[in-house]
Amino acid sequence: MQKWIDIVVFGELCQERIHWDCLRQKIGINVILAHSLKKLREITREREVEGVLVEMPHVGQVKNVIGKARIVVCHPMSAPPNSEQLEAIGAFHAVALPLNADEVLHSLGFVWQAVEASKPARVIAIDAA
Repeated sequence: MQKWIDIVVFGELCQERIHWDCLRQKIGINVILAHSLKKLREITREREVEGVLVEMPHVGQVKNVIGKARIVVCHPMSAPPNSEQLEAIGAFHAVALPLNADEVLHSLGFVWQAVEASKPARVIAIDAA
């Protein structure tokens, strides 16, 4: 059974021309739109958010709210951050703006895989008789 994880799209990224429902169908994610920090706080009280797509200038604000969620930084195509910048802000992954559905799917797939890999292994008893 596939585990569904909650991913938040924050701020102006909610207005990007991405068909979020298609992403839901391709991998096990629930995409939740949060236009404001207030909405983001509400979401994190109700759900265990595993990842958040956020524009680079808003990472600091969002980091204070999301806890352990993995940060996918969205940056202008003309100004990609280097790996040191991404590491310094605690980014898990990065995608260019304007968002491309395939790139977002790829990035969120990494988040989903990281969540799955971090779960403890289940022991299944097998009756040898």
